Amino acid sequence: MEALEPHRAAPLLLHWDEGTDALVFGFGSFYNHSATPNAEFIRRPKELIMEYVARQEIAAGEEIFIKYGCPLWF
Repeated sequence: MEALEPHRAAPLLLHWDEGTDALVFGFGSFYNHSATPNAEFIRRPKELIMEYVARQEIAAGEEIFIKYGCPLWF
């Protein structure tokens, strides 16, 4: 993350594996953090895929929350 630290994209990075962060394209980088998320992400490094799965029913119009999986700086 150090290389992108001064970049505006830095807050959109998600933890990928030890020492590596990922910028997820599509809606993945726009889900907000919650200590009690209604969705979770599953890393699939061999396919370079981040999969998002609901942990409970999410109603139409309800915001999707994930737990970022890294220390929060804000």
